[in-house]
Amino acid sequence: MATRRSNPNQFQLRLPDGLRERIKTYAERHGRSMNAEIVRILEREFPEPWRIEDRVNELVDLAKIYRDSGDAQNLERLNEALRETLQGVVSRRVKGLDPEACERIDARMVDWEINTSNDRYHADKERLDPEEFEQLHVTGKTAKYD
Repeated sequence: MATRRSNPNQFQLRLPDGLRERIKTYAERHGRSMNAEIVRILEREFPEPWRIEDRVNELVDLAKIYRDSGDAQNLERLNEALRETLQGVVSRRVKGLDPEACERIDARMVDWEINTSNDRYHADKERLDPEEFEQLHVTGKTAKYD
């Protein structure tokens, strides 16, 4: 009897009736394979955690770039990286902080989000494909319906 070698990065996935066809239809409509579509959605829903030290270093580097250039585009990059980092702290994606610090940052984020909600709209638009973006704004979710 032959033994099957297993790759730890591959696994068999049982899908409920009809889900495979819905994924396939959606992926084909957007020029992606089923695997690419599934991975794209999983990566969006299960992002890799960040270490606080790495995020702070990135912010410092971006601040230096802005200081040296005075370019508005670099300021926007710094602003977006700062927003992402703070959202990562609030969502617990950033590791290494105590829960009380996360709650204090969350409270401060509310004001910032209110003042920059239009910027968030554009960030969502870049992160999602057009159909997902429309669905998000209609239903508040990125569910896919044919």
